[in-house]
Amino acid sequence: MDDLSFLGEAVKNPVVVVVVIVVVLSSFISERAAKIAGPVGALGRWWGERQLRRMEREQAIEEARRRGESAQVAHLTAEVRGLTAEVRRLADVVDTRESLLVEWDLWAFDAARIAAANGVALPPPPRGRRLLPIPPSP
Repeated sequence: MDDLSFLGEAVKNPVVVVVVIVVVLSSFISERAAKIAGPVGALGRWWGERQLRRMEREQAIEEARRRGESAQVAHLTAEVRGLTAEVRRLADVVDTRESLLVEWDLWAFDAARIAAANGVALPPPPRGRRLLPIPPSP
């Protein structure tokens, strides 16, 4: 009995107790233990099924995330296409209006030049407007 006296001291050490518990439980929940009949086998089978359910759940979550991302990407792509078309349309409107403003500025400049040549005084242009031609944008 003196040879086993160290076991009494080892049981008092909490680290040794925790290690023994972990080793014993891990042997109960191994795949080999799942093949055993009785409560030890049931514990092993439960643990194995739990791991499978967890992996299936993680795969389902990942698949749902991928589907959600692809739906968001499709939505954003469609929105970008719509916005690009709108920007092009507005750019055409701005170009048209800019060309009309240039034409009106040229007309007003010519009218002021002709009026000045004939001695007619015209009122000054509205504030913020000029009578000089606007150089075309490159």
